Amino acid sequence: MKDNERVVIDAIQHVWNKGEYDRIPEFYAEDCKHEGTALTLWPWHGDGLEGIKRHVMEQREVFPDYHEEPQIVFSDGDMVAIRQLCTGTHVGGTRFPPTGKKVSYLDMMFCRVRDGKIVEQWGMFDQYWVLVQFGLIEPIQPQQALPEGAEPVAARQQAFGAEA
Repeated sequence: MKDNERVVIDAIQHVWNKGEYDRIPEFYAEDCKHEGTALTLWPWHGDGLEGIKRHVMEQREVFPDYHEEPQIVFSDGDMVAIRQLCTGTHVGGTRFPPTGKKVSYLDMMFCRVRDGKIVEQWGMFDQYWVLVQFGLIEPIQPQQALPEGAEPVAARQQAFGAEA
């Protein structure tokens, strides 16, 4: 594993999976930036170490057993790309009432690493699938909206290891 990949994997294990907030400065630059979609279920609380800490704390409040499992990791120069499966039990909520449901969803993350620290992080996760698992929306039925050749929801669930 390359050095930059190790920095990101270690950040996932210690900060995101274990909630070791005091280790954030070990993996993230003081002025790190987060670039993500403005329309997200869990918005970021600004950049820098405090923004990372607030976001991780909120994520672990909503999902106390939150876990990220990297499935594909590759890098080129200072960029690291990760496809990971995120899981957790939804017991808290800042936007939605707690459901008590165990959810799993895919997340794509890209990080720029300089001098052994994450300086930029982009992320996007399958928000649609989270809302389906929360029971807040109905899954799209194949005969209603999927183009020819697209996988139905059951195949998607099997492929991603998610429960209905």
